[in-house]
Amino acid sequence: MKPSRRELTRKILRKLVLPRELASYIEFKFVSGNEYPYFDFSEYMPWLSRLLNSLSPSRLDYGKPVFVAGLRRSGTTMFYRLMNANSQLFMYNERFPGDRLNGRSVATPQNIFSLDDMVLFRRTVSRFISPLVRTRYARWGVKLALELAHPDPGSISVPDMRKIIDAFPAARVIGIVRDPRDFVLSALRRGGHDAQWWIDEYRTMMDIFSELNNEKPGAFRFIQYESLVRDPGAVITSCCEFADLPFEPKMLDSSKWSVKGPKEYESSGIVAHTDKWRAVSGEEKAIAERVTSACFPDAQVFGYVQD
Repeated sequence: MKPSRRELTRKILRKLVLPRELASYIEFKFVSGNEYPYFDFSEYMPWLSRLLNSLSPSRLDYGKPVFVAGLRRSGTTMFYRLMNANSQLFMYNERFPGDRLNGRSVATPQNIFSLDDMVLFRRTVSRFISPLVRTRYARWGVKLALELAHPDPGSISVPDMRKIIDAFPAARVIGIVRDPRDFVLSALRRGGHDAQWWIDEYRTMMDIFSELNNEKPGAFRFIQYESLVRDPGAVITSCCEFADLPFEPKMLDSSKWSVKGPKEYESSGIVAHTDKWRAVSGEEKAIAERVTSACFPDAQVFGYVQD
């Protein structure tokens, strides 16, 4: 059966559009989106880094970074991209600057967190912030890859997170939380671990976030994933004020920060994924009940209710 004229037209248009999409994707990955923060010419051409530093003094405030913390499947990537659209802020994605590098530029996993001297720790972090970041932006930050209960060399554990916050007392830390039932079910659909693994992660996250909320009320704030997708304008404005950054309307324009363009952030589609646990049945319903027993009433601290 021959394809219709409409189908042929669609195929031709797709061929014409695809290269543009690919070019946009590559540009985002390696330039504006910072998905690969270690792709840095300064590692291969140190002389160019020294030249840039000599020609233009750093305008970066090293001492007041912005850290985004949260478990995967909690909206951290979307929030990181929204914040990274701010013209004064540059955020590294899921890595801590220098965590694969020691003082001699030799790759070593988690080397930076083995440094006990806090002054050396801060100096090492500052050294490996890209020279382009140092001269172009006023603030820097990191989206932290948390695996708190089951840490591995590529993630941030509870002691690591403590060290980061202690090293930068003027930092602003924004934690993202999600209803534990939706979080666990979403993580299980992605695969990799069982329900207990994710329950342990969530409970550990609640402990450290609650401690930070009590100990550092001026430096730590948590936001709900559900609030972020329902009213991103209010949440982002509040977070910018908390982080001492100017709110910029382009932060809410997904064409400025999204890999996929405006379609990546469609409020109605994302909101439909909140409270999804209410509609599950069978094995997933049993898992949701198990999560409820394990995480409540503690999750009420973050505004979630047991019902």
